[in-house]
Amino acid sequence: MKIVDYKEVKAEAVDFEDVKDVKVRWLISDKDKAPNFAMR
Repeated sequence: MKIVDYKEVKAEAVDFEDVKDVKVRWLISDKDKAPNFAMR
């Protein structure tokens, strides 16, 4: 089980058209060997 404070996860800029000043913190992603699950 992964337990992490969301503030310890780096906020990454969102790169979409018409999106400005938005960041996302990927708490669970494919980097955690969870290819079918994403938690932001």
